[in-house]
Amino acid sequence: MAMNGSEFSNKSLEVHSDDGKFVLQVFSKRDGYAEGLLAIPIQQMNGTNKVNKTVYEFVVATFCAVGGYCQIAIAAVENNTEVFVDIPEKVEEIALCNKSSFFRSHRDKAFTMNKFDALQLETTYDLTGTVIFSFKPIAVFVGSRNVTNGGIVAHTMEQLVPSSHWGTEFVVQTLGSNGYGDILKIVSHYTSTVVTMSGFPSFNMTERYQTVTRRLSNGTRSHIQASHPIQVIQISGLTYAAKDEISMLSMTVVPSVQNSWHSFQVACPDSYSTTQFQIVSGKTSNTYVYLF
Repeated sequence: MAMNGSEFSNKSLEVHSDDGKFVLQVFSKRDGYAEGLLAIPIQQMNGTNKVNKTVYEFVVATFCAVGGYCQIAIAAVENNTEVFVDIPEKVEEIALCNKSSFFRSHRDKAFTMNKFDALQLETTYDLTGTVIFSFKPIAVFVGSRNVTNGGIVAHTMEQLVPSSHWGTEFVVQTLGSNGYGDILKIVSHYTSTVVTMSGFPSFNMTERYQTVTRRLSNGTRSHIQASHPIQVIQISGLTYAAKDEISMLSMTVVPSVQNSWHSFQVACPDSYSTTQFQIVSGKTSNTYVYLF
């Protein structure tokens, strides 16, 4: 449910079925502008780190460089869930009421959440590089609101994939229809991660949780390979200096080749008149795609 600025409240929902698997797509409409995300099932959010404990770890990448607010939202799945949040020091301190006390982002790195609790952090600063983890399952969402994009005021939203499900190979292609191209935010999980991108010089990400930004020119694609797992976030539809240009802004967590699927079901909100699909094949031949 919608939250207001930086807020701690019980505004999360759990969606489940006793009749088998299903796909959940979430759409939000604000002032006539629609944006959506593909929800990640709780069963896919676990992973084991090197200390043999189940850790749910997320690294944030956001975008509000053209105005507006960057946002993080965290939802707990179980009671007594301790969540650790480490926001970069360069971000101005965020303060909010946390039940009977105050949460201050520079001072408070851990807090306890119960099932259906939700925490939203909002600021005009870029929250990229924020690290969030818990030993119980949590869902983490990122996005922005009131972003000035040409002739419209846009917002973005996406659910993050835990670091246990990052990958080492990706294929990206520009999704925006304008001439600026797309922004890629590449996040490392290990030190000394070497990344190669077709169309770009290779680079070494020397630090853990480091973010490197690249611009993908309009109408181009790139094959990304990394020596260790990485996260790739794609921001599409930016207009920047083109004040009167109209373009839909969106944020996408790019799935890795390792996490590709054989079957999909998608839905579109009624407000969309056209739908665009980007289909990438990992094989050079004998790959057949059926659209129903």
